[in-house]
Amino acid sequence: MHSLLAEAGQDVGDGATTADGAVCLAMAATRHGSRLVQVSSDAICSGSDVRYDESATPDPVTPYGAAKAAAEMAIRLFAPDAVIARTSLITGGEFLRRER
Repeated sequence: MHSLLAEAGQDVGDGATTADGAVCLAMAATRHGSRLVQVSSDAICSGSDVRYDESATPDPVTPYGAAKAAAEMAIRLFAPDAVIARTSLITGGEFLRRER
């Protein structure tokens, strides 16, 4: 299972851990015949639509959302049998408040 939560003050702007890490894990899972479970985020969607489903086209408005969208795309490419769970914000705190 792959997930990432940045602590306050950490720089995750380049998406290296989120997106590139997902590529490495997807390739390893496929190579070893394992099934990857990716914990994604509704941050890949801007919130401009009232409802989203699994077929929604990502339209992130934050660097984190863009990195998570890239991770989902890579996982679908390298580990097509992976499970991607797209959750809403599952933890709180001042740092994690989303603003548009």
